[in-house]
Amino acid sequence: IGLPITADFETLDLTLQNNQAFLGSKKRINQVVVICQESRGIFAGPDADHLDEFKQRAGEDYGEPIELLTGRAEMEIQCQWDSFGRLFIRQSDPLPLTILGVMPNVQSGG
Repeated sequence: IGLPITADFETLDLTLQNNQAFLGSKKRINQVVVICQESRGIFAGPDADHLDEFKQRAGEDYGEPIELLTGRAEMEIQCQWDSFGRLFIRQSDPLPLTILGVMPNVQSGG
């Protein structure tokens, strides 16, 4: 018996060192790579209301559980332009999720 827990992870605003113009420009994240260890059930998106699930099933036999992922979870996510460039990750299932790193693909505009 366990208590249901929803674990949320949100990055800080994206910045570039020594580039003040990047802070004020619009940004969007259209892809993210989550580096994880023995994890499953990753949801990611620009905010808590627009999350996409990482489809993890690979070569397991019918009826067997999905194996835990150690490595890179590459995800396309919903795009939206904003001034912050934040990324939101959620785990709401009773499954392990250990995030070692997050690498967003960022586009910058005027």
